[in-house]
Amino acid sequence: MRRNYAFLAILCGLAMAVLFLAIHLFTLYIAYPGGAGQTLLTLLLPVAAQIYWIFHIEHLTGTFLNALTVLCLVWVVLAISTFALSRASRETA
Repeated sequence: MRRNYAFLAILCGLAMAVLFLAIHLFTLYIAYPGGAGQTLLTLLLPVAAQIYWIFHIEHLTGTFLNALTVLCLVWVVLAISTFALSRASRETA
């Protein structure tokens, strides 16, 4: 059973990495029309920029659950799952 937890933790970790890259590229796509300054800040400060763009899009559209928010929430769920599965794989004998 320990191997199953470890395998699932690895899969969740890989999914997290791919999803983080997709979120970052999507955030750069959102920031690009705003000019070089916004794009550069988004490139250099990915997490802070994602939080900014989530609330900026909410302010513009009036809806909190937009595509960027859903992607970030899925990433958080994957992060929690990866942590829990890696701990479970170490604790089971």
